[in-house]
Amino acid sequence: MLSLARLVRTLWVSSLMWAMVALSAAAQNTAQPQTGAQPAQEKPPEQQQPPEAAEPDKAVVEQVKPLYALVSEAMKSETAGASAWNVDPSGKQPPSATTAPSDPTLTTDFVGFPDNQVYVPFQLTLDSQAIPSPAVAVYVRAVAKARQAPGGSEASAAGQQATEQKQERSEDQAGEDAGETKFPFEDYYVATAKQLGPNEPSVLSGYALLPTGSYDLYVALRERAGDASKPFQAIVVKQALDVPDFLGGDLTTSSVLLAKNMEELPNEPTPQERHENPYTLGRARLSIAADGLFTQGDEVNLVLFVYNFGTDPNQKPDVTVEYQLFEKQGEAEKEFVKLEPQTYDASTVDQSADRLAVSLSFAVSDLKKDGDFRLVIKVTDNISGKSLTRDAPFKVAAS
Repeated sequence: MLSLARLVRTLWVSSLMWAMVALSAAAQNTAQPQTGAQPAQEKPPEQQQPPEAAEPDKAVVEQVKPLYALVSEAMKSETAGASAWNVDPSGKQPPSATTAPSDPTLTTDFVGFPDNQVYVPFQLTLDSQAIPSPAVAVYVRAVAKARQAPGGSEASAAGQQATEQKQERSEDQAGEDAGETKFPFEDYYVATAKQLGPNEPSVLSGYALLPTGSYDLYVALRERAGDASKPFQAIVVKQALDVPDFLGGDLTTSSVLLAKNMEELPNEPTPQERHENPYTLGRARLSIAADGLFTQGDEVNLVLFVYNFGTDPNQKPDVTVEYQLFEKQGEAEKEFVKLEPQTYDASTVDQSADRLAVSLSFAVSDLKKDGDFRLVIKVTDNISGKSLTRDAPFKVAAS
């Protein structure tokens, strides 16, 4: 059985709580999205100014420019998922579709920021054979979805949506012709796709910063080539994205983040380092477990943020977090252990805040077995009487 004293411990709660403020400023410095309902005025990659640089890296711009046009082409399709394209950088020939890679997965998480923005780190997992080289150039675009007609029939709503999307595309094309477009978020960078192991898929990371709402998220990538003028193959992944409202008034939490390792960096990460690991909150760097998979030599680190809790007259919370760990046995589940609750109140929280950072850590070896597990987290606001639960499934495999 687990040693509960070892299992339940808090990691850098106060520093994590305030890390989001610094992270929000850093992320906005990179992408510069607008906080209101209207999308920000964005420029094509060759006209963007990367942070901390007087001029864009021309070599990177030349790699990314065709991806900008390619995503605009991909937007003409209503189909989500992955598509592969043959691209002529000269523009003399339009991009042509080719065989798409098999089963790519785009996993997103959501963390609310103090300025009504939502940080959306993501991991793209795809077949390592789909890209000739792990060194890639990446372009990310978020497009606001058309609004559904209130109170209308499905047919009329679909008709209005098609009309609005057609208008949006016309506006986007006009913007491209003028050298500017309107999208809630755009970003571009170079990266290295990391293969998870021999004969295993590769993972590519990135992030977006968006207001609450519904979007289509596009991630386009190509191999970084020595000669940017040569034709190449590119991959575009499109996924619907519903960004939650963290300021809606009801008790809620961020996504549950599960990491194999959590370390404190000596300095704030650079923009390029943040692209390589977007799960860096302030100076706390989380090594997220791909597909929730751990081995016996790993450590499970859980982090989530709590929002919209009540406070006492001194602006301090009174929140209890309870944990139950279940083990899957065939089609059923059995409680593996119930952990000692954590309390966040005036005796444990030094500073007033409108969000709480909750964390839990334990060594996988404490489980003393492999298998499928599910950690259930119950958050109770003792001031308002409201509560909610979150699930964090994970799997332990032999080393």
